[in-house]
Amino acid sequence: MGRSVIWSPSARTDLKAIVSYIANQDREAALRLGRLTIESSKQVERFESSARVVPELGVDELRELIVRNYRVIFRVRENQIQIVRVWHAARGRPEV
Repeated sequence: MGRSVIWSPSARTDLKAIVSYIANQDREAALRLGRLTIESSKQVERFESSARVVPELGVDELRELIVRNYRVIFRVRENQIQIVRVWHAARGRPEV
């Protein structure tokens, strides 16, 4: 069995802000993106090494999934995977 996945406060805030922003235009699209992001993050429990290292940072423990236009950035730890940010790809270098 893989490591457990936890969401950091900053990642939770990121996702909440993204969903809230999109909901101003299309509530259903916002909910779909929120669900997709959460479901996609669960795949790293078993396949964390299949995600790429964040190119700008080059740190092996910081990896990312791409979910539509968003980068789900996570840190690989001994016993867990910590989702640290959900970052729009157009925003440039992620702040982690």
